[in-house]
Amino acid sequence: MSRLLQTLTRNGFYSLLSSVIRLGANAVLFVMVARFYGPVQFGQFTTAHTLAVVFTLFADFGFDLLLTTEIGRDRQSVSYITPRMLGLKIVLTLVASLLMCAYPLVQTFSRETQVLIYIFSMYLFFSALQNFAFAFFRGHDELHHESQITLIINVALLVTLLIIALTGGSVYQVAFAFVASRIVGVALAVAKSSHLITSVRPVFDPAWISSAWKTIVIFGLFFVFGNLYFLIDTVLLSMWRGDHDVGIYQSVFRIIGVTLILSDITVNATLPGLSRLFVVDRAKWALVGSVTSRILFHVGLAVGFFLFAGAELIISLLYGLDRYAAAVPVMRIFGLTVAVRYSVEMSGLMLTTSNRQHLRTWLVIGATITNVAMNMYTIPRFGVIGAASVSFVTNAILGCAFILFSRNAFLEKWTSLDRLLPFALLGLASAVGIYSHLAWSWLGVAVILVCYFSLVFVVGYSRYERRIIFEALRAWRP
Repeated sequence: MSRLLQTLTRNGFYSLLSSVIRLGANAVLFVMVARFYGPVQFGQFTTAHTLAVVFTLFADFGFDLLLTTEIGRDRQSVSYITPRMLGLKIVLTLVASLLMCAYPLVQTFSRETQVLIYIFSMYLFFSALQNFAFAFFRGHDELHHESQITLIINVALLVTLLIIALTGGSVYQVAFAFVASRIVGVALAVAKSSHLITSVRPVFDPAWISSAWKTIVIFGLFFVFGNLYFLIDTVLLSMWRGDHDVGIYQSVFRIIGVTLILSDITVNATLPGLSRLFVVDRAKWALVGSVTSRILFHVGLAVGFFLFAGAELIISLLYGLDRYAAAVPVMRIFGLTVAVRYSVEMSGLMLTTSNRQHLRTWLVIGATITNVAMNMYTIPRFGVIGAASVSFVTNAILGCAFILFSRNAFLEKWTSLDRLLPFALLGLASAVGIYSHLAWSWLGVAVILVCYFSLVFVVGYSRYERRIIFEALRAWRP
Protein backbone atom coordinates (compact mmCIF):
# COMPACT_ATOMS: atom_id res chain seq x y z
CA MET A 1 0.00 0.00 0.00
CA SER A 2 2.87 2.41 0.79
CA ARG A 3 4.30 2.19 -2.74
CA LEU A 4 0.84 2.76 -4.23
CA LEU A 5 0.22 5.74 -1.95
CA GLN A 6 3.58 7.21 -2.85
CA THR A 7 2.77 6.93 -6.56
CA LEU A 8 -0.72 8.38 -6.12
CA THR A 9 0.44 11.26 -3.94
CA ARG A 10 3.39 12.05 -6.22
CA ASN A 11 0.96 12.16 -9.13
CA GLY A 12 -1.33 14.32 -7.02
CA PHE A 13 1.48 16.74 -6.29
CA TYR A 14 2.37 17.26 -9.92
CA SER A 15 -1.26 17.34 -11.00
CA LEU A 16 -1.89 19.97 -8.34
CA LEU A 17 1.10 21.98 -9.49
CA SER A 18 0.02 21.84 -13.13
CA SER A 19 -3.56 22.75 -12.34
CA VAL A 20 -2.65 25.61 -10.01
CA ILE A 21 -0.33 27.13 -12.58
CA ARG A 22 -2.74 26.71 -15.49
CA LEU A 23 -5.91 27.75 -13.70
CA GLY A 24 -4.14 30.52 -11.81
CA ALA A 25 -2.85 32.05 -15.03
CA ASN A 26 -6.24 31.67 -16.72
CA ALA A 27 -8.04 33.17 -13.74
CA VAL A 28 -5.80 36.22 -13.76
CA LEU A 29 -6.25 36.58 -17.51
CA PHE A 30 -10.04 36.39 -17.48
CA VAL A 31 -10.35 38.71 -14.49
CA MET A 32 -8.13 41.21 -16.32
CA VAL A 33 -10.18 40.96 -19.51
CA ALA A 34 -13.43 41.30 -17.56
CA ARG A 35 -12.26 44.36 -15.64
CA PHE A 36 -10.47 46.14 -18.49
CA TYR A 37 -12.92 45.46 -21.32
CA GLY A 38 -16.31 45.14 -19.59
CA PRO A 39 -19.07 42.53 -19.86
CA VAL A 40 -19.68 42.89 -23.62
CA GLN A 41 -16.11 42.41 -24.83
CA PHE A 42 -15.52 39.85 -22.14
CA GLY A 43 -18.53 37.99 -23.48
CA GLN A 44 -17.11 38.14 -27.02
CA PHE A 45 -13.74 36.83 -25.87
CA THR A 46 -15.16 34.02 -23.74
CA THR A 47 -17.65 33.01 -26.45
CA ALA A 48 -14.76 32.37 -28.84
CA HIS A 49 -12.69 30.67 -26.16
CA THR A 50 -15.59 28.44 -25.09
CA LEU A 51 -16.25 27.44 -28.70
CA ALA A 52 -12.57 26.48 -28.98
CA VAL A 53 -12.94 24.32 -25.88
CA VAL A 54 -16.12 22.71 -27.25
CA PHE A 55 -14.58 21.91 -30.64
CA THR A 56 -11.46 20.63 -28.84
CA LEU A 57 -13.71 18.00 -27.28
CA PHE A 58 -14.39 16.63 -30.75
CA ALA A 59 -10.70 16.87 -31.65
CA ASP A 60 -9.66 14.96 -28.53
CA PHE A 61 -12.63 12.56 -28.69
CA GLY A 62 -11.56 10.70 -25.57
CA PHE A 63 -8.10 9.80 -26.87
CA ASP A 64 -6.45 11.41 -23.85
CA LEU A 65 -8.45 9.40 -21.31
CA LEU A 66 -8.12 6.21 -23.39
CA LEU A 67 -4.37 6.68 -23.86
CA THR A 68 -3.81 7.25 -20.14
CA THR A 69 -5.93 4.23 -19.22
CA GLU A 70 -4.36 1.85 -21.76
CA ILE A 71 -0.77 2.83 -20.93
CA GLY A 72 -1.57 2.58 -17.21
CA ARG A 73 -2.81 -1.00 -17.71
CA ASP A 74 -0.09 -2.20 -20.09
CA ARG A 75 3.17 -0.32 -20.61
CA GLN A 76 4.21 -2.79 -23.29
CA SER A 77 1.59 -1.39 -25.67
CA VAL A 78 3.08 2.13 -25.74
CA SER A 79 5.08 1.90 -28.96
CA TYR A 80 2.14 0.32 -30.80
CA ILE A 81 -0.89 2.27 -29.62
CA THR A 82 0.53 5.80 -29.25
CA PRO A 83 1.49 6.50 -32.91
CA ARG A 84 -1.84 5.09 -34.13
CA MET A 85 -3.87 7.19 -31.72
CA LEU A 86 -1.81 10.23 -32.66
CA GLY A 87 -2.45 9.72 -36.38
CA LEU A 88 -6.19 9.53 -35.92
CA LYS A 89 -6.19 12.45 -33.51
CA ILE A 90 -4.39 14.73 -35.97
CA VAL A 91 -7.10 14.04 -38.54
CA LEU A 92 -9.86 14.81 -36.05
CA THR A 93 -8.06 17.96 -34.89
CA LEU A 94 -7.82 19.32 -38.43
CA VAL A 95 -11.50 18.59 -39.02
CA ALA A 96 -12.49 20.26 -35.74
CA SER A 97 -10.44 23.37 -36.56
CA LEU A 98 -12.08 23.70 -39.97
CA LEU A 99 -15.55 23.21 -38.48
CA MET A 100 -14.90 25.93 -35.94
CA CYS A 101 -13.86 28.33 -38.71
CA ALA A 102 -17.06 27.46 -40.58
CA TYR A 103 -19.33 27.89 -37.55
CA PRO A 104 -19.78 31.69 -37.99
CA LEU A 105 -21.23 30.94 -41.44
CA VAL A 106 -24.26 29.21 -39.89
CA GLN A 107 -24.61 31.23 -36.69
CA THR A 108 -24.78 35.01 -36.37
CA PHE A 109 -22.07 36.67 -34.26
CA SER A 110 -20.76 40.19 -33.89
CA ARG A 111 -17.78 41.04 -36.10
CA GLU A 112 -15.45 41.10 -33.08
CA THR A 113 -16.59 37.66 -31.97
CA GLN A 114 -16.10 36.25 -35.47
CA VAL A 115 -12.48 37.45 -35.59
CA LEU A 116 -11.81 35.93 -32.19
CA ILE A 117 -13.34 32.63 -33.31
CA TYR A 118 -10.93 32.45 -36.25
CA ILE A 119 -7.96 33.17 -33.96
CA PHE A 120 -9.02 30.58 -31.41
CA SER A 121 -9.38 27.92 -34.12
CA MET A 122 -5.57 27.87 -34.19
CA TYR A 123 -5.56 27.65 -30.39
CA LEU A 124 -7.84 24.61 -30.72
CA PHE A 125 -5.39 22.78 -32.99
CA PHE A 126 -2.33 23.12 -30.78
CA SER A 127 -4.26 22.63 -27.54
CA ALA A 128 -5.50 19.24 -28.75
CA LEU A 129 -1.96 18.10 -29.54
CA GLN A 130 -0.69 19.37 -26.20
CA ASN A 131 -3.48 17.54 -24.35
CA PHE A 132 -2.51 14.30 -26.09
CA ALA A 133 1.09 14.68 -24.94
CA PHE A 134 0.02 15.35 -21.36
CA ALA A 135 -2.16 12.20 -21.39
CA PHE A 136 0.87 10.24 -22.60
CA PHE A 137 2.88 11.48 -19.62
CA ARG A 138 0.05 10.66 -17.18
CA GLY A 139 -0.12 7.08 -18.42
CA HIS A 140 3.56 6.69 -17.53
CA ASP A 141 3.01 8.26 -14.07
CA GLU A 142 5.39 11.05 -15.12
CA LEU A 143 3.21 14.05 -14.45
CA HIS A 144 6.25 16.22 -13.69
CA HIS A 145 6.71 16.79 -17.43
CA GLU A 146 3.24 18.30 -17.62
CA SER A 147 4.02 20.48 -14.61
CA GLN A 148 7.24 21.79 -16.09
CA ILE A 149 5.69 22.58 -19.47
CA THR A 150 2.64 24.16 -17.87
CA LEU A 151 4.86 26.36 -15.71
CA ILE A 152 6.96 27.58 -18.63
CA ILE A 153 4.14 28.39 -21.04
CA ASN A 154 1.84 29.95 -18.47
CA VAL A 155 4.47 32.15 -16.88
CA ALA A 156 5.36 33.35 -20.36
CA LEU A 157 1.68 33.82 -21.17
CA LEU A 158 1.00 35.76 -17.98
CA VAL A 159 3.94 38.10 -18.58
CA THR A 160 2.78 38.67 -22.14
CA LEU A 161 -0.76 39.42 -21.00
CA LEU A 162 0.44 41.91 -18.40
CA ILE A 163 2.38 43.74 -21.11
CA ILE A 164 -0.68 43.73 -23.39
CA ALA A 165 -2.90 45.09 -20.63
CA LEU A 166 -0.46 47.79 -19.53
CA THR A 167 0.04 48.99 -23.10
CA GLY A 168 -3.68 49.06 -23.83
CA GLY A 169 -3.63 46.17 -26.29
CA SER A 170 -6.75 44.61 -27.78
CA VAL A 171 -8.44 41.33 -26.99
CA TYR A 172 -7.18 40.08 -30.36
CA GLN A 173 -3.62 40.33 -29.05
CA VAL A 174 -4.65 38.41 -25.95
CA ALA A 175 -6.08 35.65 -28.16
CA PHE A 176 -2.88 35.43 -30.22
CA ALA A 177 -0.88 35.14 -27.00
CA PHE A 178 -2.96 32.08 -26.12
CA VAL A 179 -2.18 30.52 -29.50
CA ALA A 180 1.55 31.15 -29.13
CA SER A 181 1.60 29.54 -25.67
CA ARG A 182 0.14 26.31 -27.04
CA ILE A 183 2.63 26.17 -29.91
CA VAL A 184 5.47 26.37 -27.40
CA GLY A 185 3.79 23.73 -25.25
CA VAL A 186 3.62 21.22 -28.11
CA ALA A 187 7.28 21.76 -28.97
CA LEU A 188 8.36 21.18 -25.37
CA ALA A 189 6.19 18.08 -25.04
CA VAL A 190 7.71 16.47 -28.13
CA ALA A 191 11.19 17.10 -26.76
CA LYS A 192 10.40 15.61 -23.33
CA SER A 193 8.71 12.48 -24.71
CA SER A 194 11.82 11.23 -26.47
CA HIS A 195 12.98 9.07 -23.53
CA LEU A 196 9.60 7.33 -23.25
CA ILE A 197 9.02 6.37 -26.89
CA THR A 198 11.43 6.01 -29.80
CA SER A 199 9.15 7.69 -32.32
CA VAL A 200 6.27 10.14 -32.01
CA ARG A 201 5.46 10.21 -35.69
CA PRO A 202 1.78 9.52 -36.44
CA VAL A 203 0.77 6.23 -38.00
CA PHE A 204 -2.44 5.88 -40.01
CA ASP A 205 -3.47 2.25 -39.56
CA PRO A 206 -6.97 1.33 -40.84
CA ALA A 207 -6.60 -2.20 -39.45
CA TRP A 208 -6.05 -0.88 -35.91
CA ILE A 209 -8.94 1.55 -36.25
CA SER A 210 -11.19 -1.30 -37.36
CA SER A 211 -10.23 -3.43 -34.34
CA ALA A 212 -10.38 -0.62 -31.77
CA TRP A 213 -13.25 1.52 -33.00
CA LYS A 214 -15.73 0.34 -30.37
CA THR A 215 -13.45 1.34 -27.51
CA ILE A 216 -12.58 4.62 -29.22
CA VAL A 217 -16.25 5.50 -29.73
CA ILE A 218 -17.15 4.72 -26.11
CA PHE A 219 -14.35 6.87 -24.70
CA GLY A 220 -14.91 9.53 -27.34
CA LEU A 221 -18.61 9.92 -26.75
CA PHE A 222 -18.04 10.05 -23.00
CA PHE A 223 -15.35 12.70 -23.32
CA VAL A 224 -17.42 14.88 -25.63
CA PHE A 225 -20.70 14.68 -23.76
CA GLY A 226 -19.08 14.47 -20.32
CA ASN A 227 -17.69 17.96 -20.86
CA LEU A 228 -20.32 19.32 -23.24
CA TYR A 229 -23.17 19.21 -20.73
CA PHE A 230 -21.16 21.57 -18.50
CA LEU A 231 -20.07 23.90 -21.35
CA ILE A 232 -23.12 24.04 -23.60
CA ASP A 233 -24.80 26.72 -21.46
CA THR A 234 -22.38 29.38 -22.68
CA VAL A 235 -22.91 28.47 -26.33
CA LEU A 236 -26.70 28.59 -25.90
CA LEU A 237 -26.49 31.93 -24.09
CA SER A 238 -24.46 33.38 -26.98
CA MET A 239 -27.14 32.22 -29.41
CA TRP A 240 -30.24 33.31 -27.49
CA ARG A 241 -29.18 36.15 -25.16
CA GLY A 242 -26.07 37.87 -26.55
CA ASP A 243 -22.58 38.96 -25.50
CA HIS A 244 -23.55 40.74 -22.26
CA ASP A 245 -25.23 37.71 -20.70
CA VAL A 246 -22.30 35.53 -21.76
CA GLY A 247 -19.97 37.98 -20.02
CA ILE A 248 -21.96 37.81 -16.77
CA TYR A 249 -22.21 34.03 -16.90
CA GLN A 250 -18.56 33.51 -17.76
CA SER A 251 -17.38 35.84 -14.99
CA VAL A 252 -18.72 33.19 -12.61
CA PHE A 253 -17.87 30.17 -14.73
CA ARG A 254 -14.16 31.07 -14.78
CA ILE A 255 -14.10 31.14 -10.99
CA ILE A 256 -15.90 27.80 -10.87
CA GLY A 257 -13.19 26.29 -13.07
CA VAL A 258 -10.60 27.19 -10.44
CA THR A 259 -12.65 25.78 -7.56
CA LEU A 260 -12.93 22.38 -9.32
CA ILE A 261 -9.15 22.01 -9.25
CA LEU A 262 -9.02 19.38 -6.50
CA SER A 263 -11.59 17.25 -8.30
CA ASP A 264 -9.56 17.36 -11.52
CA ILE A 265 -6.36 16.58 -9.63
CA THR A 266 -7.94 13.56 -7.99
CA VAL A 267 -9.06 12.12 -11.32
CA ASN A 268 -5.68 12.69 -12.99
CA ALA A 269 -3.71 11.28 -10.06
CA THR A 270 -5.80 8.18 -9.32
CA LEU A 271 -6.94 7.05 -12.77
CA PRO A 272 -3.82 5.01 -13.73
CA GLY A 273 -3.48 3.47 -10.24
CA LEU A 274 -7.15 2.56 -9.90
CA SER A 275 -7.13 1.03 -13.39
CA ARG A 276 -4.29 -1.29 -12.29
CA LEU A 277 -5.83 -2.05 -8.89
CA PHE A 278 -9.09 -3.18 -10.43
CA VAL A 279 -7.14 -5.86 -12.28
CA VAL A 280 -4.78 -6.98 -9.49
CA ASP A 281 -6.52 -6.18 -6.17
CA ARG A 282 -10.26 -5.40 -6.06
CA ALA A 283 -10.23 -4.87 -2.28
CA LYS A 284 -7.64 -2.08 -2.47
CA TRP A 285 -9.45 -0.65 -5.48
CA ALA A 286 -12.64 -0.32 -3.44
CA LEU A 287 -10.81 0.99 -0.35
CA VAL A 288 -8.90 3.71 -2.19
CA GLY A 289 -12.05 4.73 -4.04
CA SER A 290 -14.13 4.85 -0.85
CA VAL A 291 -11.71 6.98 1.14
CA THR A 292 -11.06 9.31 -1.79
CA SER A 293 -14.79 9.69 -2.39
CA ARG A 294 -15.40 10.78 1.18
CA ILE A 295 -12.53 13.28 1.07
CA LEU A 296 -13.95 14.85 -2.08
CA PHE A 297 -17.42 14.95 -0.54
CA HIS A 298 -16.19 16.92 2.48
CA VAL A 299 -14.01 19.23 0.40
CA GLY A 300 -16.84 19.81 -2.05
CA LEU A 301 -19.27 20.86 0.67
CA ALA A 302 -16.74 23.38 1.99
CA VAL A 303 -16.00 24.84 -1.45
CA GLY A 304 -19.69 24.99 -2.32
CA PHE A 305 -20.52 26.80 0.93
CA PHE A 306 -17.68 29.27 0.35
CA LEU A 307 -19.06 30.13 -3.10
CA PHE A 308 -22.65 30.31 -1.84
CA ALA A 309 -22.10 32.39 1.28
CA GLY A 310 -19.26 34.49 -0.11
CA ALA A 311 -20.75 35.17 -3.55
CA GLU A 312 -21.12 38.93 -3.12
CA LEU A 313 -17.68 39.21 -1.49
CA ILE A 314 -16.00 37.31 -4.34
CA ILE A 315 -17.69 39.19 -7.17
CA SER A 316 -17.01 42.54 -5.51
CA LEU A 317 -13.34 41.71 -5.01
CA LEU A 318 -12.62 40.32 -8.47
CA TYR A 319 -14.90 42.26 -10.81
CA GLY A 320 -16.70 45.03 -8.95
CA LEU A 321 -20.42 45.14 -8.22
CA ASP A 322 -21.01 48.18 -10.40
CA ARG A 323 -20.97 46.13 -13.63
CA TYR A 324 -21.19 42.54 -12.38
CA ALA A 325 -23.86 42.60 -9.65
CA ALA A 326 -25.97 40.22 -11.76
CA ALA A 327 -23.28 37.57 -11.30
CA VAL A 328 -23.92 37.23 -7.53
CA PRO A 329 -27.05 35.00 -7.69
CA VAL A 330 -25.40 32.98 -10.45
CA MET A 331 -22.44 32.37 -8.15
CA ARG A 332 -24.74 31.11 -5.38
CA ILE A 333 -26.36 28.58 -7.70
CA PHE A 334 -22.98 27.39 -8.94
CA GLY A 335 -21.90 26.88 -5.33
CA LEU A 336 -24.49 24.12 -5.13
CA THR A 337 -23.31 22.70 -8.46
CA VAL A 338 -19.70 22.52 -7.30
CA ALA A 339 -20.71 20.64 -4.15
CA VAL A 340 -22.56 18.08 -6.29
CA ARG A 341 -19.69 17.59 -8.74
CA TYR A 342 -17.18 16.93 -5.97
CA SER A 343 -19.51 14.52 -4.21
CA VAL A 344 -20.12 12.23 -7.20
CA GLU A 345 -16.79 12.41 -9.03
CA MET A 346 -15.39 9.17 -7.64
CA SER A 347 -18.58 7.21 -8.32
CA GLY A 348 -18.20 8.13 -11.99
CA LEU A 349 -14.47 7.34 -12.02
CA MET A 350 -15.07 3.92 -10.45
CA LEU A 351 -17.35 3.11 -13.37
CA THR A 352 -14.51 3.95 -15.75
CA THR A 353 -11.85 1.94 -13.90
CA SER A 354 -14.16 -1.09 -13.54
CA ASN A 355 -14.57 -1.43 -17.32
CA ARG A 356 -18.07 0.08 -17.37
CA GLN A 357 -17.15 3.16 -19.35
CA HIS A 358 -19.95 2.43 -21.81
CA LEU A 359 -22.51 2.92 -19.04
CA ARG A 360 -20.95 6.21 -17.96
CA THR A 361 -20.97 7.33 -21.57
CA TRP A 362 -24.70 6.77 -22.00
CA LEU A 363 -25.38 8.62 -18.75
CA VAL A 364 -23.51 11.76 -19.82
CA ILE A 365 -25.16 11.68 -23.25
CA GLY A 366 -28.51 11.65 -21.49
CA ALA A 367 -27.38 14.51 -19.24
CA THR A 368 -26.37 16.62 -22.25
CA ILE A 369 -29.69 16.06 -24.01
CA THR A 370 -31.54 16.91 -20.79
CA ASN A 371 -29.46 20.06 -20.35
CA VAL A 372 -30.17 21.35 -23.85
CA ALA A 373 -33.88 20.53 -23.61
CA MET A 374 -34.29 22.41 -20.31
CA ASN A 375 -32.20 25.35 -21.49
CA MET A 376 -34.42 25.78 -24.54
CA TYR A 377 -37.11 26.86 -22.09
CA THR A 378 -35.13 28.55 -19.31
CA ILE A 379 -32.49 30.63 -21.14
CA PRO A 380 -34.87 32.68 -23.35
CA ARG A 381 -37.04 33.42 -20.29
CA PHE A 382 -34.63 33.65 -17.37
CA GLY A 383 -31.20 34.26 -18.96
CA VAL A 384 -28.14 33.52 -16.83
CA ILE A 385 -30.20 32.44 -13.82
CA GLY A 386 -32.00 29.88 -15.96
CA ALA A 387 -28.73 28.55 -17.39
CA ALA A 388 -27.13 28.24 -13.95
CA SER A 389 -30.21 26.50 -12.52
CA VAL A 390 -30.28 23.98 -15.36
CA SER A 391 -26.58 23.27 -14.81
CA PHE A 392 -27.25 22.44 -11.16
CA VAL A 393 -30.24 20.21 -11.95
CA THR A 394 -28.35 18.37 -14.71
CA ASN A 395 -25.34 17.70 -12.49
CA ALA A 396 -27.57 16.51 -9.65
CA ILE A 397 -29.43 14.04 -11.90
CA LEU A 398 -26.20 12.73 -13.41
CA GLY A 399 -24.60 12.39 -9.98
CA CYS A 400 -27.52 10.35 -8.66
CA ALA A 401 -27.21 8.08 -11.69
CA PHE A 402 -23.47 7.56 -11.08
CA ILE A 403 -24.14 6.61 -7.47
CA LEU A 404 -26.96 4.26 -8.41
CA PHE A 405 -25.06 2.36 -11.10
CA SER A 406 -21.72 2.14 -9.26
CA ARG A 407 -22.98 0.87 -5.93
CA ASN A 408 -22.93 -2.86 -6.75
CA ALA A 409 -19.12 -2.89 -6.97
CA PHE A 410 -18.40 0.31 -5.05
CA LEU A 411 -20.70 0.61 -2.03
CA GLU A 412 -20.95 4.06 -0.43
CA LYS A 413 -22.92 4.90 2.73
CA TRP A 414 -24.55 8.23 1.89
CA THR A 415 -26.77 8.19 4.97
CA SER A 416 -23.99 7.71 7.55
CA LEU A 417 -23.20 10.35 10.19
CA ASP A 418 -19.81 11.13 8.65
CA ARG A 419 -21.70 12.64 5.71
CA LEU A 420 -24.94 13.83 7.31
CA LEU A 421 -23.52 15.83 10.23
CA PRO A 422 -21.13 18.03 8.17
CA PHE A 423 -23.85 18.50 5.56
CA ALA A 424 -26.35 19.50 8.27
CA LEU A 425 -23.94 22.09 9.72
CA LEU A 426 -23.39 23.91 6.43
CA GLY A 427 -27.04 23.52 5.44
CA LEU A 428 -28.16 25.11 8.71
CA ALA A 429 -25.67 27.98 8.36
CA SER A 430 -26.84 28.64 4.78
CA ALA A 431 -30.52 28.52 5.77
CA VAL A 432 -29.98 30.95 8.66
CA GLY A 433 -28.13 33.31 6.31
CA ILE A 434 -30.95 33.25 3.76
CA TYR A 435 -33.75 33.60 6.33
CA SER A 436 -32.13 36.50 8.18
CA HIS A 437 -30.84 38.18 4.98
CA LEU A 438 -27.39 37.99 6.52
CA ALA A 439 -24.60 39.87 4.76
CA TRP A 440 -21.71 37.47 5.11
CA SER A 441 -18.23 38.75 5.92
CA TRP A 442 -14.94 37.00 5.21
CA LEU A 443 -14.57 36.37 8.95
CA GLY A 444 -18.04 34.85 9.23
CA VAL A 445 -17.42 32.45 6.34
CA ALA A 446 -14.02 31.49 7.79
CA VAL A 447 -15.47 30.74 11.25
CA ILE A 448 -18.15 28.45 9.80
CA LEU A 449 -15.57 26.58 7.72
CA VAL A 450 -13.24 26.10 10.72
CA CYS A 451 -16.14 24.60 12.69
CA TYR A 452 -17.01 22.43 9.70
CA PHE A 453 -13.53 20.95 9.23
CA SER A 454 -13.24 20.35 12.98
CA LEU A 455 -16.45 18.32 12.82
CA VAL A 456 -15.22 16.44 9.75
CA PHE A 457 -11.97 15.51 11.52
CA VAL A 458 -13.90 14.08 14.49
CA VAL A 459 -16.66 12.13 12.71
CA GLY A 460 -15.52 11.87 9.08
CA TYR A 461 -13.06 8.96 9.15
CA SER A 462 -12.20 5.85 11.10
CA ARG A 463 -8.82 5.44 12.79
CA TYR A 464 -7.68 3.14 9.98
CA GLU A 465 -8.76 5.61 7.31
CA ARG A 466 -6.99 8.46 9.10
CA ARG A 467 -3.82 6.35 9.09
CA ILE A 468 -4.14 5.89 5.32
CA ILE A 469 -4.62 9.64 4.84
CA PHE A 470 -1.63 10.54 7.04
CA GLU A 471 0.48 7.95 5.25
CA ALA A 472 -0.50 9.55 1.96
CA LEU A 473 0.41 12.99 3.27
CA ARG A 474 3.82 11.76 4.41
CA ALA A 475 4.39 10.25 0.98
CA TRP A 476 3.53 13.58 -0.72
CA ARG A 477 6.90 14.33 -2.24
CA PRO A 478 7.77 15.48 -5.76
